[in-house]
Amino acid sequence: SRNMDRNKPLRLIGLSSTEPEKQTKLTLNHLCQLPAQCPIEKCISTVFKDDMLQHLAQRHFRSNVKKHLQVAFNGERCTLVFDVSQLIGTQTICLGVLLYGGVRGKHSQLPGEREFCYHNRLKEDSGLESLKDYLPIMVLVKRTTFLCWALVDRKMESQEDLNGKQSKDLKQVKHLDFSNDTHPKCSEESIKRCDSGQKNNDLKTTTEAEQEEIMDSDILIIWTQSAPCIRPLHVAMTVFNSTLSVGRSAMRCVANSGQMYTEIGGKDLPKDRHSLLITQQELKEICGAEHHLHLELILHEPLE
Repeated sequence: SRNMDRNKPLRLIGLSSTEPEKQTKLTLNHLCQLPAQCPIEKCISTVFKDDMLQHLAQRHFRSNVKKHLQVAFNGERCTLVFDVSQLIGTQTICLGVLLYGGVRGKHSQLPGEREFCYHNRLKEDSGLESLKDYLPIMVLVKRTTFLCWALVDRKMESQEDLNGKQSKDLKQVKHLDFSNDTHPKCSEESIKRCDSGQKNNDLKTTTEAEQEEIMDSDILIIWTQSAPCIRPLHVAMTVFNSTLSVGRSAMRCVANSGQMYTEIGGKDLPKDRHSLLITQQELKEICGAEHHLHLELILHEPLE
């Protein structure tokens, strides 16, 4: 019969008939043992995989630790509220820490208990000992310019892929060394002019409209970044105003989850698959005259 059999599965031309190679199932022993640099601005610490929660509590949230911690279960909402006007430009700020506990009501299913992640190494007098089996996930935000965001190759993979093989298509990003004499430097005259507040006649003063345009080029980047764990986590991120009338939502991956090696190095910007991007115009539409932004996060752990 010339009629198409609707029950017969379609075969896409050009695809191999062989089954795709199955990826190695990660265990805790596969995860990289090297410490990673803290992503929070001006912090020079390198942190081991099981010290992340203790580091955040001791170094960054010393005044009121529990105010910045929020237990998060699979599929349940967590909400943070922050003042956008208080964000310092080009600095990565940690809004808080989600403590992922798996499915609510199943204590034996806490991530540390089922070897989903390492136990948190906590000091005896920290008051956080009961949180040793939760997976800490930082909620990070950074205000930057669209130009800085556009120039970074955020789709470039880490030097080692999931199976530990060297990536073939890595491009080395070169940075100019301005301490080298081969590069031009500011003249002493220019430095003195800047120090004295004197304007350079060659430079045009920016108009208010131009300054407004520069401000409108700012963007807000929000992402989540966890301690290493053996399976990927997804997060639904939604930003909205106080009346829930205007918002923006996206489904993203939690950085470092389900990866053998750290995905984001130190102060690097997150990749597209991790981040929710909000332009200055969108912020105006969402916040209006207010500066407070509501951020809702829902973590999801896929079934094996």
